Amino acid sequence: MKQALLTALSLAMLVGGVAAAQAASEWVEDDHTVFQAQPRSSAAPQPAPDRLAAQKTAGAGYLTGSASMNKKPINPPLQQGRILSPRYALQQANLGAGTEAYIAGLRKDNVVSPDMMKAWLERSHPEFNLSAQSDPLAVIEVKGAWDKADQILTGLGVRHRTIKSKELLDISLASTKVLVINCEGKVPQEAMEKVRQWVVRGGYLISTDWTLHSFVEKAFPNTIAWNLGKTPGNVVDAVILDNDSALLKGVGVQRAPWKLDEESQMVKVLRPDIVHILACSRKLGTMDTNRNLTSDQNQWGILACEFPFGRGRVLHLVGHYDYNSPLTFTRYILPDAIPGAGIGLRQAISTNFLLEGLNRPTRTAVSPLDQSGR
Repeated sequence: MKQALLTALSLAMLVGGVAAAQAASEWVEDDHTVFQAQPRSSAAPQPAPDRLAAQKTAGAGYLTGSASMNKKPINPPLQQGRILSPRYALQQANLGAGTEAYIAGLRKDNVVSPDMMKAWLERSHPEFNLSAQSDPLAVIEVKGAWDKADQILTGLGVRHRTIKSKELLDISLASTKVLVINCEGKVPQEAMEKVRQWVVRGGYLISTDWTLHSFVEKAFPNTIAWNLGKTPGNVVDAVILDNDSALLKGVGVQRAPWKLDEESQMVKVLRPDIVHILACSRKLGTMDTNRNLTSDQNQWGILACEFPFGRGRVLHLVGHYDYNSPLTFTRYILPDAIPGAGIGLRQAISTNFLLEGLNRPTRTAVSPLDQSGR
């Protein structure tokens, strides 16, 4: 099923060809929350700023989206032979016997119960009181065909509401702080601009797997995109590229296992100056077509990345938020649990991002594109 769908998508993209790039523009917000278009500077992009510094600057105009989804994005080819992200040149070692031995030695039958995940949450975020989360719409999960983030959200005790994608057309996002769009990410076209504006105003969006091509690259052009590569459905090594990131709190390791879904979509970075790569796989990097586009090995085999968009942020996972265990008859099997942590890297990154989103202040001002607050 997944293979057939992906084949159809690939053929459609090949037949359609590549549209001629048009000049992109950036969101600029004035004191009255009116969004205007400003031409993008032609100067060479600077390295990605410090993540917390970027957050502080976001309210003052560090905005990265084009002014309309109808604008065709600039899609600049990465320059071959040039390291485009020197800030992330932390672990440039080629795949070797050590990585293969690490993967071979991983257990695939770890039992990680909800109580174990809650214990990780309490250790990593003792200041966070989930019982104080009273708004049922603060976290919304959008159902998908393949991923089920509800497994983890419920296990952690995160109050949330699960909806069908078509319900995005009518539901108010005025009090929503975090939105999780499960793979396969089929968001109605009419709801894309609504979600996009919600992120611009400060929303935190988590997307998984096929949501990359079906939603993220359309709603947030010129950031990240599917490079047409597909992954095997196995466990690979995840090299952590930024141990200081708040999104890696409670991880405590330099390398961890990572479960890929069958035919997960591989990522290429279109704006290395603003996209923050959190983890990549040396094993997956050996089969990544990004090798032909950049010599920066940390852009090969990307597993998790995030970027600012307006006042909000977008996190994308190559793989799923849920347990994603092949042993469906056994509960709470996590095939890529971090040894001794009581959680997997996929869940740790996503949950840290979710808690950061819940901690942000609620903004009541809305864009003139959506005066309803949705």
